[in-house]
Amino acid sequence: MAERSVEPALPPRTARMWVQAVRPFSFTASIVPVLLGSAVAATQGMFNPGLFFLTLLGAVAIQAAANLFSAGGETTARLMSTSFRILGDRPDLQATLRAEPEKIPAFIEEALRLDPPIKGEFRLS
Repeated sequence: MAERSVEPALPPRTARMWVQAVRPFSFTASIVPVLLGSAVAATQGMFNPGLFFLTLLGAVAIQAAANLFSAGGETTARLMSTSFRILGDRPDLQATLRAEPEKIPAFIEEALRLDPPIKGEFRLS
């Protein structure tokens, strides 16, 4: 019988990008209030472990979703403003892109290179 190799559901680079987009370092903003509320509930004898874990999971999921939604809008808006600035400064380039729309993808790549929406990429090793 031939051996089959099982590939991961997401390539490692893609998985890393998703983790970075979710910004797990910001989860403390959603975890701390749940912990404080649970501590208060525990002092009053009203702590419920099941409700605690469900609330904690919900808070982290909402934080992760908010991070994903804001990340896409932020970078898109910055790319658009950079592109508009370049086209406003260079009417000749604007005329070229109007006449030859097939050059627009290359223009977008160049705008991203000249003024990237994210100024640095932080890596964990």
